[in-house]
Amino acid sequence: MKNRKIALFMVLIFIVSMTITAVAQEDITKDGLTASEMLIKATNTFNNQYTTCKFSNTTNVNTKTTGSMNIKKPDPNAEGKFIEEEQKIDENTNMVILQEGIFEKPEKIYVKTTISLKDMPQEQKPQTSETFMDKGIMYIKSGENAKWIKIDINPLMAEIKKIIGNDRANVGMTKEQMELFGMYATYDEDTVIDGKEYYVINVNMDSAALKEVYNKLINKMFDQLGKVIEQTEKIKTEKSTTETNPVQTEEKPKMNKEVLMQQMKEMFSKMNMNITYKYYINKETKLYEFIDITQTMDMTMDKLHTQTTSSSKCKYYDFNKEVTFPVINADDIQDMNQSQLK
Repeated sequence: MKNRKIALFMVLIFIVSMTITAVAQEDITKDGLTASEMLIKATNTFNNQYTTCKFSNTTNVNTKTTGSMNIKKPDPNAEGKFIEEEQKIDENTNMVILQEGIFEKPEKIYVKTTISLKDMPQEQKPQTSETFMDKGIMYIKSGENAKWIKIDINPLMAEIKKIIGNDRANVGMTKEQMELFGMYATYDEDTVIDGKEYYVINVNMDSAALKEVYNKLINKMFDQLGKVIEQTEKIKTEKSTTETNPVQTEEKPKMNKEVLMQQMKEMFSKMNMNITYKYYINKETKLYEFIDITQTMDMTMDKLHTQTTSSSKCKYYDFNKEVTFPVINADDIQDMNQSQLK
């Protein structure tokens, strides 16, 4: 369940990050363009000349959690009762996230994600999930035999467009979005990869501006994404009633959108974020073909301190090549919009 919540949170970050660019230093130009103008040119080149592409992404994530938290455990002296006990926490987790995806204009995208832990026990299998978006409808599936969960994200995308001015028919960014995110771009030294020459542009994100945008989106996103979490809880509860579990567990309170929204707001208010991007733009085609992303998040909630660092390497390739998307039949879909949620 925790991984599903993380995945849904990452959907928001992914949607927003697709629109990010920067305000450039104005005194340095290449081919007569500042760094931000070069980024916009790369976006316009794709939007005007290409309709499809494939992409891959490898992300290494390290999370350190220290402190203590209160846990509830069965009371050995009173059957059916639980006692609260403070437990020290000192964890260090290393995760690898692999993503393969395809894109087709105007807004069709498919991503398969595989998550594994470094030094994972041999009997433990990596977790896989799939996400497919088309015409404002998102399908999510976790595991090989699971059904697709269907979500209408048109209302969410409409609100995102109001806040960040994104046009879903385009991939990339606008000058207004640059100013909104408080970005700053600088040219780095040119480089050569596999015999091809690239401009390299470093982009730094303003943490305060990013937090402000995300806070505005929280109220909008949970009208749709909150349904998925609530329905997942319902499915999980129904499944547990059909299985025999001899271990005594405490009945957990039901989750709802208001609780989730408050938790997310509290998390953002206590989170410090730093994100940097490194774009590699092909000098000949004026397309960005590689992006390196470094992120750090530092947060203290109650008695727990969590520090997460991640580094991603993204590759875009096979521009204008034929792409094939998964075929989803009606029997494969669980329609979240028809669920009765409270």
